[in-house]
Amino acid sequence: MKFYPILGAWAISQKKELKASDAFRVWTVAKSLDREGRGEVSIAALRARLQRIGRADSTISGMVSQAINRGWIDRHAWKAGYLSLRSPGKIAASMGCYDIGRHVEIHERLMFTPGWKANVWAGVESLFDGRQISVKKLHELTGINPRSQARYRRLAKVRTKPNYAQSVLHADHVPGLKAAGRAALPMGDKAGWRLPDTRFSPAFIQRCSKGRSRKSNQEAKGILCYEARETPRVTRLFYDSLKAASKSKAREVYYLTSARSAFNIHGVIG
Repeated sequence: MKFYPILGAWAISQKKELKASDAFRVWTVAKSLDREGRGEVSIAALRARLQRIGRADSTISGMVSQAINRGWIDRHAWKAGYLSLRSPGKIAASMGCYDIGRHVEIHERLMFTPGWKANVWAGVESLFDGRQISVKKLHELTGINPRSQARYRRLAKVRTKPNYAQSVLHADHVPGLKAAGRAALPMGDKAGWRLPDTRFSPAFIQRCSKGRSRKSNQEAKGILCYEARETPRVTRLFYDSLKAASKSKAREVYYLTSARSAFNIHGVIG
């Protein structure tokens, strides 16, 4: 089953009384049944799918009611026995999310196990598979705080590899860098600092193509009064070689100098 992990993370991050988690899972299952993209699904088909997953009838009714209360699905205006589905962009906007990312594929039962939230987080991590992103940026993208991120990452068995920047400054500059706000540390005779980890997602998550995510992002931005062409300011980029990094115009540029089994070391430009 395909789902948007960033939308799932935002649903998890909502207050419990808003009951967005169950609403998101019902909407996701309903969306998977709408293969032709008509924005509608029969109630009977949705109920049958949830029963096959293992949900009791009483639980199904409660979950569907929560999705209706959130406005993510609704009873069809002119087709009896059908539900109409809100678009991903409108779902995102209702939670304050303006970048839903791409969707991933997961076995549907993994969305209804006791550890399903960690499985959703594994989907988020898979969007950055083999790349670096800070926990602060992930908090901005998903609404999940760093402590919860660490817990979900541990439960989902997401592998990480530490990265360090080694500057041209001598190790004697470490106290000065710390005073300037940089969490510096000595690396041999040079000053360095920690960079975001490289992440490797578990095998039960499969990445998919972007699909209609660009259109959904534009829709969410429009609802949230963002400029559709607005692009975030890039301040830090990572490259595999000095040759590629030398062409970058970002404020901070890092290039891989040493890939070791336990960690990576990067050179610094800027």
